[in-house]
Amino acid sequence: MTSEFKKLKPLIQKAKRIVIACHTDPDADTLGSALAMAGITRQITNAPIVLYCPTPVPPTIQFLPGAKKVTTKLTGEFDLGMTFDCGTASRISPDGELLKRAKILVNVDHHLNNERYGTINIIQVAAATGEMVYKIAKVLNAKIDKDMATNLYAAISTDTGNFRYDATTPVTFEIAAELSRAGAKTADIAQMIYERKSRSALAVL
Repeated sequence: MTSEFKKLKPLIQKAKRIVIACHTDPDADTLGSALAMAGITRQITNAPIVLYCPTPVPPTIQFLPGAKKVTTKLTGEFDLGMTFDCGTASRISPDGELLKRAKILVNVDHHLNNERYGTINIIQVAAATGEMVYKIAKVLNAKIDKDMATNLYAAISTDTGNFRYDATTPVTFEIAAELSRAGAKTADIAQMIYERKSRSALAVL
């Protein structure tokens, strides 16, 4: 899998325009992974990066650093597209626009039933796609700053049910600890995700 991650660097370096996408009705794993990958990409190239989602970012995860830069519109073509945590092409590109506009599409996901719709498909068993993006950062020697750590911690925390699901492994906890050391405020992130969600549920009742 390390070799697959290494393939990303020359693709990023050659691209003159890049789109990084998350799936429709985004959760913290797809959005946090995409935002963190944007941070990695900016350390490799000065090429313009478009952050794309087919539907608006919900209020519950708008606190993630960079979330307000996400657009629901695509214009022009892209030398490179990267998608995160999206098992089907219809969830990443309901109208087919992204698939048409990206010359090369890299599909990164931890769901083994992924449709493998990309030009390059990096599918791996992991607790969350955020866990994979953390490993990508390490393989590409990218520095994980506070914003990236926040995005990745939120991604991993939500997809593991706050580290309660069976897919959570010792590696997951080790990564979470490293993200905390990199600046992720774990208590604040938990409060923003879980307490807001609880209050919303009570409001409905």
